[in-house]
Amino acid sequence: IDGVVTAARAAGKPVTVCGEMASDAQGAMALAALGVAALSVPVHELDRVHGVLATLPSDLLAEFRPMLSGLRTAGEARAILERATRATAGETNPALRAVPLGALPAVTITS
Repeated sequence: IDGVVTAARAAGKPVTVCGEMASDAQGAMALAALGVAALSVPVHELDRVHGVLATLPSDLLAEFRPMLSGLRTAGEARAILERATRATAGETNPALRAVPLGALPAVTITS
């Protein structure tokens, strides 16, 4: 995914991901960290994915990119993302939860 995003950026093209990984909260975190421009998320998963992405500072997501790029398995990635989710769970900022969906260009609603 990292290689695809890097090549797409060099060509001036955005990368959009839909499917199971995009609609999984930890998968969405990984995709956002890797620089995917948009996620297509089923309506029934939107609140959960939006909630996770809205509570993570962009600088924290940027720190994940080099860590995720070097991993070999989804299990390794999930372990890192799970620790990050737990670490930020107590720091949820109510103002971030109120971010309108339109302000999060990385989330696209699909049905």
